[in-house]
Amino acid sequence: RFRNVTGVQTCALPICSRLGCVGLTLLLGFGVWLRVKNLDIPTGRSPDETNYTAQANRLLRQGSAGLRSIAEEYQRDPATRLAGPPTRAGYLWALAATMQLTGRTDETAGAMLSCAASIGTLLLVALIGIRFFPPWATAFALLFLAIFPAELELARRTWADSLVGLLGLAVVYCAMEVTREILQN
Repeated sequence: RFRNVTGVQTCALPICSRLGCVGLTLLLGFGVWLRVKNLDIPTGRSPDETNYTAQANRLLRQGSAGLRSIAEEYQRDPATRLAGPPTRAGYLWALAATMQLTGRTDETAGAMLSCAASIGTLLLVALIGIRFFPPWATAFALLFLAIFPAELELARRTWADSLVGLLGLAVVYCAMEVTREILQN
């Protein structure tokens, strides 16, 4: 058992009880199911999604030279500036890697990446809850994240938001672990 930063006793890994483990698994499963099922809902794609997909396709075909040509085209052609600056290079590389892995080169590859990042966020929230909070707080956090409409929308889009959210939460988790180690010593 662990104590969180306020001294309240929390669960350790594994979870405190079988009931808690079953509940956590059901909430995680529900959240994953919603996200995967949500991918099938037809939606129009935004200009940003089309732009990210085209830029990632260029990276997939040309590698680093593709990124340079995207930047040069942005500087040279005023019409390309309407799509926004090519400042999301990290996301474009992740999207190109997803395209490589899935064999899909349309917006669906980005939706798959966002869905995977959203599922990763669910798992990380569960881990943070188990490590730092009482079981009831973990359950509520997972439930709210599982059904949160904005997160469900982001999980089916070719936008960087879900991936950036996951990476940001990972940084918070690392900071929490470091703080816990400092406070326990």
